[in-house]
Amino acid sequence: MTQSELLVFVIEQLLQTQTPYMVTGSVVSSLQGEPRSTHDIDIVIVLQVQHVASFAQHFPKDQFYINEEAAKDAIRCRSMFNVIDIHSGNKLDFWLLYGRTWLCG
Repeated sequence: MTQSELLVFVIEQLLQTQTPYMVTGSVVSSLQGEPRSTHDIDIVIVLQVQHVASFAQHFPKDQFYINEEAAKDAIRCRSMFNVIDIHSGNKLDFWLLYGRTWLCG
């Protein structure tokens, strides 16, 4: 799957799960006229620990790698987790949106 196809796929999944999101990073920069070549798509989302399993189900295991425990840790620590397209190597970086910053040891 190309990076463009991956972006369309992930937005469809976010809409299906009613997960609030915002695309950021080099994808947005490129769309705004400042081309940058990276192999990841940065997306800010709102996600709670209890929704990780249902969120992960939208990324078939034969096509994507997602570590649910890493996603839960990212939510608890207010950081990020990723999902990787195992066929292309393209990566989705999911950044968690919160109103305040927490430190996680």
